[in-house]
Amino acid sequence: MANKRDTPPGVGYGKPPAHTRFQKGRSGNPKGRPSGTKNKATVLEQALDQTVHVNQGGKRLIMTKWEAAATQLANKAAAGDIRSIQILLAVRRQSAGDGGPLEESAPGELPLDEIEQQVFENLLARLHANGAPNGDGKDQPS
Repeated sequence: MANKRDTPPGVGYGKPPAHTRFQKGRSGNPKGRPSGTKNKATVLEQALDQTVHVNQGGKRLIMTKWEAAATQLANKAAAGDIRSIQILLAVRRQSAGDGGPLEESAPGELPLDEIEQQVFENLLARLHANGAPNGDGKDQPS
């Protein structure tokens, strides 16, 4: 191990020797990320923009994967799936620009404004009155 006396001045913790430091005008990562490499958002966007063939009402339709997923989410919400309703309300609020990212709220709990809460409670009351399951795979207690 080198003694303090053996080290040149200005060298120590957080101060490497001058000849091993990054040179001015030279990158610390010269190869960097290869050009043309796509980030995750671009890859996801391209995947959602691909078209698929869907049979809907006896007709064969061509739509993007994003449109197909949105249609399935809306159909599940209309069928009374509570989680789908919450997701649909959050996506609608976010797309309208009056809400932040979906990750702001606690998992499984999405903030609802007064009108959405009222609609949600009315829907739950109707579902309970019809004896529908609550959406989590368990039947409602009578």
